[in-house]
Amino acid sequence: MTIIYLALGVIFIGIGIGLSKAFYAQIFSPISAYALPFGFAFLLMALPIINYRPLSPGTLLALFLPLLALICGAFLGGIVSGRQKSGIISDTGPRLLANKVRRILLLTYLFASAGLLLQFYYMARSFGGISAIVMQPTVIYHTRVLYGFDFPSWVGYLVSLSYCGMYLAGSYTALAGWRNWYSIWTVLIVVGVALSSMGRASILWAGLLIFNGNYLTHLVLGKAPKLRISVRKLITYLILISLIIGATIYIRLIRAQDNFESTQTRIGYAVNPVFLQNDSTLLRGIIHTYLNFTGPIPVLGERIDYPDPQLGYGVKTFNALFRMVIPTVGRYGPIRESSVLPGFNVFTAIGDWFYDFGWIGILFIPFVMGVLSSWLFYKAIRRSIGFWQMGLLAFSLLWLEWAIFFSMTYQGFFFIGLAWLLVVSHGVKYLRIPIRRQHSVRLRHSHLYSIPLTMQK
Repeated sequence: MTIIYLALGVIFIGIGIGLSKAFYAQIFSPISAYALPFGFAFLLMALPIINYRPLSPGTLLALFLPLLALICGAFLGGIVSGRQKSGIISDTGPRLLANKVRRILLLTYLFASAGLLLQFYYMARSFGGISAIVMQPTVIYHTRVLYGFDFPSWVGYLVSLSYCGMYLAGSYTALAGWRNWYSIWTVLIVVGVALSSMGRASILWAGLLIFNGNYLTHLVLGKAPKLRISVRKLITYLILISLIIGATIYIRLIRAQDNFESTQTRIGYAVNPVFLQNDSTLLRGIIHTYLNFTGPIPVLGERIDYPDPQLGYGVKTFNALFRMVIPTVGRYGPIRESSVLPGFNVFTAIGDWFYDFGWIGILFIPFVMGVLSSWLFYKAIRRSIGFWQMGLLAFSLLWLEWAIFFSMTYQGFFFIGLAWLLVVSHGVKYLRIPIRRQHSVRLRHSHLYSIPLTMQK
């Protein structure tokens, strides 16, 4: 299968970059956001680390159909995007946008911070103090996964605003740079969210939302980042990626406290014996990360080859919405572990769509997302996008980037963040602070933003 994995990786990466350049004249776009994670996963699967089950013809079809549907939807989205010229930036410059983002970011972080403090308070009351929380990461993680924390649901809603703040922080740094106290606040909230849930995905979601917000703001300003990477930038990016991966490994290590022994036991039969001869934490952590990134694809094959007897009709794909309406629905919906990788229950977003809607879902859902994300992306390129629309685009890109694991509509914060952005983007005028010269945001590289722009009322 090595050659097949290599071929699939090259095809997905080639399609992602090639069609992004052809459709949008950008390397990063809705198409590449979906295709590149799959492409890199295929390339990693070609490495002789874990001997996965071969991909059946049905699995290959299930992998290509969503990509094709997404491309068709993206093409249609470009057609219907229109050429209206009312946007979020005024011709007095991005300073007004920066102040609007700053006000909304401040309000968002105040509520999110309050939610985090309340969550830690309720957790301390349940587990016996802050020291007990620090000393029992395994108990905290399993309590969250199996039972959920015992605190009012509105506290969880406040904490969910943290992710909305990550997107806003990325947007704000594109306007005002990284050297401000909001950057420090962002780091503290990311750490707080990760520790309060002992979840690794929260760190990755935060990083992706910050990137999406930063990139889209540059795009709307007409200064999308170019593919020019100096040695200094390359080193910086490698350090950031290493820190993110290291943080996820550390969270997993402290919450299980078993030196990845449980992972090694589950997949030891499939791991190349060369990697079993060394019990170093670093090597085991790398194998564990490799498993998490590549495992969903072969496990998807089992779901396609051995489908469930009846459809879920959205209970996996839209689990968060189901739980709001039907309290009896489980927090994680029906879970069927894989026999390919024992204890592994992530089937990519494709597996969620297939479980809920069959082959129709595999085609229809990515097609709709392709239309929506492409329509918004074209509006961003033409600088005719509204403030809430740009937030919707950032979350849509997160949905596409995370499809390698599962559907982001599975998570409650996805809907809570969008609802919050909708409310504050229309209500921020009541929070308006007089923008005087001495109080206005100092823009980063302000000489770049002299192009006349228009503003949406």
